[in-house]
Amino acid sequence: MSIKEPLIFFTLVFGLFIVGAFSSYDAQLSDGSISEDYPDRTVEVLVGYGAGGGTDLSARNMVEALNQEGIVDQSFFVENMPGAGGALALRELNDSDEYTIEAVPEFAEGLWNETADLDLEDFNPIAQVAQDYHIIAVPENSPYDTIEDLLDAIKADPETITISLGTNIVGMEAWGWQKTFDAYGIEDRPNMVPQDGSNEALTNVLAGDADATFVVPQLAESHIDEGNIKALAVMTDERTEQFPDIPTLKEVGIDVTYYRPRGFWLNGDVNEEYVDYWEKVLKEMVKSETWQDYVEEAGLLPEFKDREDYKELIREDGEAYRDFYEQVQEEGF
Repeated sequence: MSIKEPLIFFTLVFGLFIVGAFSSYDAQLSDGSISEDYPDRTVEVLVGYGAGGGTDLSARNMVEALNQEGIVDQSFFVENMPGAGGALALRELNDSDEYTIEAVPEFAEGLWNETADLDLEDFNPIAQVAQDYHIIAVPENSPYDTIEDLLDAIKADPETITISLGTNIVGMEAWGWQKTFDAYGIEDRPNMVPQDGSNEALTNVLAGDADATFVVPQLAESHIDEGNIKALAVMTDERTEQFPDIPTLKEVGIDVTYYRPRGFWLNGDVNEEYVDYWEKVLKEMVKSETWQDYVEEAGLLPEFKDREDYKELIREDGEAYRDFYEQVQEEGF
């Protein structure tokens, strides 16, 4: 073998290594754009809560819409990582690349209560694809037939009432309940029992282990129809088309609403081109028949926000929640 032959061999091997390294690291080209083939491998979708809950269902229906409508011709893998109020999934996303996105409810409480030890600037919120809201529900055999009945009982003897939470004791749902208590003049909190997600919180009520919970429409509808739970109020500005017989809190003089933005995020270090890509993908997705059918069936509110408006909403709600969290730390209630 001549000297040139091993040199050629080495050059070819090294060249293949370099190509492989770049293609496995990301799909970014030297000019800052992304490859036309992106995404050219499976995309992971993180969910920081348990299977079957509202966030999980929105992630899985997003995947179905993208594939069924031919918007993204690539496989997806949805991974549930419940725990720490969604902070575990946030940490995972922070260590990920452009092949991982996360379904994030509301404003990602872990960023505002020090649980995740991360900041909003560590992430790229892509878009809000819909809004969810809460229904206040009690078991079918509950003695409380109206929201006033429940709140009066809490005001009279809070230690006898147990609330099932889909988040931790100082999480987003606890904040929603606290706003309701404050508006009704309730000074002492009832027992608050945290669960890993909305599905488990509702299961706790169905089993008779809690007196009330927040439940999202997509989980509530069948149980309301079958008489398993009683819905006392919706936390929206006006009655919804899906539940026209359920009054709002505002109707009984409680000026509280609780909307739950549903959106998707990327790691904050990825190139802006990837954020652009997914924003366009999601904007196209929300117009699709598959997604719109899901939104209607789930009782979601079809409101899209681009990344700028979405990030502004996250910051506004997150800062308001942080005030609640800091109050809890100071007063210990």
